[in-house]
Parts: sequence; structure tokens; C-alpha cells
Amino acid sequence: MHYEIAGESNSALLSAVVSGVPAGLRISEEAIDADVARWSSRMRALSGEGQNSDCEDHVNVLSGVADGRTTGAPIVLVANNAARRPGSELQNMPLAGFPVRPGTVDLGASLKYDISDCSVLGRRFNDRLDIMRVAASGIARELLAEFGIEIISCVTRIGGVSVREDPFADNAPALSPLEVEVSSVRCPSSQMTRAMEDEIARAVAQRDTLGGSFALAVYGLHAGMGTACRDKGSIQSRVAASVFSIEGVDGIEFCDASARSLLSGSGAYDKPSLNGAQGFSRASNKSKGVEGGISTGMPLVVRANVVPSPRIGRSQSSFDMGTLSSCEYRTARYCCCEVPAQAILAEGEAAFALANMYLEKFGCESMSDIHAAVSAYERRLKMSAR
Repeated sequence: MHYEIAGESNSALLSAVVSGVPAGLRISEEAIDADVARWSSRMRALSGEGQNSDCEDHVNVLSGVADGRTTGAPIVLVANNAARRPGSELQNMPLAGFPVRPGTVDLGASLKYDISDCSVLGRRFNDRLDIMRVAASGIARELLAEFGIEIISCVTRIGGVSVREDPFADNAPALSPLEVEVSSVRCPSSQMTRAMEDEIARAVAQRDTLGGSFALAVYGLHAGMGTACRDKGSIQSRVAASVFSIEGVDGIEFCDASARSLLSGSGAYDKPSLNGAQGFSRASNKSKGVEGGISTGMPLVVRANVVPSPRIGRSQSSFDMGTLSSCEYRTARYCCCEVPAQAILAEGEAAFALANMYLEKFGCESMSDIHAAVSAYERRLKMSAR
């Protein structure tokens, strides 16, 4: 499965084409819209501008689906962007000159594509297009859901405020999606939510931005996904690459690597277990679902660090790409903290990576054939454990 996004932040329409989707997969526009609403509400809530807060994003499925199921043809998704354009950062840039926005892709992209007008580059790489990433990943999430696989994320730190306990620790109670979604910052602790809100309020008063960290867990993943080869096929490399594609993510762990690296070898690994009813398993989950590049069947846990957004709400020193003279730049679209929205993006990107592993292992043309292959695989695993 693969997606391509078309459109810019000032386009009337944004679109995505998702190809490689097997036929027979049930697709719900309502489910896609629910994911989009989760993302866009976090972006609006933590934005300093508060513009267009009454506009709800809706994604239409234009092709590739008949009677609620995929046909095997590319799926075209479209979102109306007209109501969002008046609040675009780029429409409020100076009419003359091409100021480089500090901390963004402007300078590197200008050199790469030989385009001095940074507003053109900004429209192309604007985070408004992430709405279509969320929509496209809804297709991958639907495929994983067919096999009982659930992905949930939560924010574990904003600025200097961190949760006291690991929400995905072995002995932690199962995290409910409702606990996360009711929080304005997607933190499962109500006490830490209030502390994070206070941290954000202080940053907003200074028109500054905050980074943080999030964690996501994948439940129901079959054992044996990924490859044991020392190449890009391992589950770590593929999931890490997908999460690293998100702007601002600058570090990823698949376990508490810093703490685990301090242990001796006898205490750093999960002891395998065999239970007649459950089959092969592990007595613990220190490796967080991965051993040697292959999934263990235990929950897969990924942690990521996010740097503060470069969209600082006060003037910054820069230079004009056209004249190469110094200038002051101030973004028109300030957003204090994007960590909660980035966590939602990570769920979708990880879903794409995992969905492709399933299609490679179990087939990629028809959902009925894929279900049959998965069932045969599960029977083999159960027989092997007897």
C-alpha cells in the first residue's frame, strides 16, 4: 500500500490517492472523519490563532470503493480546503521579498529545487496537508482492524512536564482510548493533563512553542512480522522510518533503551514461555514486542521525541532569499504545541508500515484470500505449540 498527496495549503481541495489496497476491505467514511477530527481538533486547540475553529473537516471517498468495500482500484480521497485558506500562514507573508522561515524546510528546499520564493515551498510542505496523511492512513487502520490489531498513542511529556508512570509498562493497567481522547493534550493522567495545560499557557503567554514526547502501542500484532535480516526489512527499521517521516520527530525508541542498556544480559531479555492454551509467549515484555527485527506477539511499543515547532509567535532574525539581505520574520500562524497531533499522525504512519508487512506475508489482492492465509498461519502456530 502506498499513498500520494496532491494539493497545497492554499488549494481549494486537498487529495490523496491510496494504491495497492486489496479488494473486499470494508471502508467507512465516518471512521476516516473521526480520525481526521481527532487530529484537526488538537491542531486547533493548541493554536494561538483560533481561526476557523467552527469548521469541521470532512473527507470524501471518490473512487476505489463500491458498496462500502474496496474494489482493488486506487482509492481517491478529497477534502474541501476552501474554508481553511483565509487562515493560511502563507497568505499573510510579506507581499515583497522571500523571507526564509527559521527552523523550516525553506532554505534546504530552496537550494534543492532552485526556487527562491519560499512561499511556494511553504505551501507545498505546510502541515495542513497532514490532514490527508491522516485520511489515507485510515485505510491502513481498517485493514489492521480486520485482524484485531489496535493502535493507541498518548502524550507522555510536554515541555518539562512528564507523566510519572509509563502508561505502557508491563504492570500498568490497560490504557483505554477514552482516557486519552478526553484529555486536551491526549495524556492519560488527569493530573498531568492539568500540569501540561499550565505549561502550555505559560508558553502561549510568551508566544513560544513546546516540544515533548509520545508513546504508541500496537496490540494484537501477530508474532513473526518483519525480517531477521540485517537490512531495512526489520520491523524496527520500517516502523521507525514511518514515524521519522513526521515533521518534528527527532528520536525513537522501541523500549526504554537507556534503562535497559544499564542491565546485565541476564536481566535485559524476555524469557520465552509455552502455554498450551496461549501457545508461545514471553514472561515479560522488556523488548516491547520486538526481538531480532521480528515481532514477538507481545504489545509493540514505540516512543518518540518531538522538538518544538518552528512557528514561534514572535519576530525572528532571518534573511530574504531574493536579495540575501537580513530581515525579520514573524509567522502568521502560531501553534504552541503540536505533540498531541503528531502522536495521531504516528498512529497512522505506523499503521501503513504494519499493514504492508501483512500484505507481503499473507497476500495483497483479495481480503478473503488474506483472511484465509492469516487463519492458516494462526493454526500452524497453535499446532507448533502442542
